[in-house]
Amino acid sequence: MVFYVYVGTTLSGVTEALSGHESFNTTSIIAMSIGIAVAIVGAVYVSYKVKRQLDQEAKKQNLAEAQIELENDGLKVNFPDSELK
Repeated sequence: MVFYVYVGTTLSGVTEALSGHESFNTTSIIAMSIGIAVAIVGAVYVSYKVKRQLDQEAKKQNLAEAQIELENDGLKVNFPDSELK
């Protein structure tokens, strides 16, 4: 949520500066633009890492459920630890 507020406020400031309503110099506009780019790259990176971790946890859960189901059917199957990671 903070990300959206930051990007929205910064884009609003850049828009006002470019339209002449605010008196920003070129350095300020460049700094705000770089800040927006860094924020977007950071959000994409964090989203990628979170999705990867969630996929790993889902795989662990699915393997554990499959093992329990097989044991309930009277079959004993041990998945290697490497499959659960």
